[in-house]
Amino acid sequence: MSDIMATQPPGPHQPPMYDDKGQYVPQQHPTQGLPPQYPPQGQYGQLPPPFADDEPPQGQIPPAPKPGSLQSIWDFCIDIVTNHYADGSGTATRREFWTFWLAKAIVVYGSLIIFAPAGVILGLGLIVPALALGARRLHETGRSGWWQALQIIPLLGWIIVVVMLCQPAKVTASSSSSGPTAPTSGATPRYRWE
Repeated sequence: MSDIMATQPPGPHQPPMYDDKGQYVPQQHPTQGLPPQYPPQGQYGQLPPPFADDEPPQGQIPPAPKPGSLQSIWDFCIDIVTNHYADGSGTATRREFWTFWLAKAIVVYGSLIIFAPAGVILGLGLIVPALALGARRLHETGRSGWWQALQIIPLLGWIIVVVMLCQPAKVTASSSSSGPTAPTSGATPRYRWE
């Protein structure tokens, strides 16, 4: 009987195989060890082959997130918080500034709703990178980062600072953090999403 079982090809519902001494003999599935067979690409309704554990095949680099996608916005905000936490030198575009503030508002207010102490800690921790980014934004408009001190004045100070932050670029990225330089056209920001 063991000779009959040993000669049958293993199937998905095949009972386990044993040798003459009653020892289990592991069997290999007929497709085990072979590369996977996928249907031809480009046909309607066909999905691309999945990556194992969401990793690309060996030797392939995953595609970069598209500009403006949620992944690139998230990566940008993480970069500001980790690599430029208190860096007030250089410039920042309007897009960089307002994208960071939008992401900050969503994260802080979302965490306040879920768990208030975490939201307060997050909000306090993001004050420094927000001020540094504001200083870089004001540098691009041709002003010193110290103009942010107007935010101490309720309502009127906030309006004045927001108007300054919304203005177009007037200096290049090579300006120092000590103050504005002569206005030029076409500033080069620290990050480009184009």
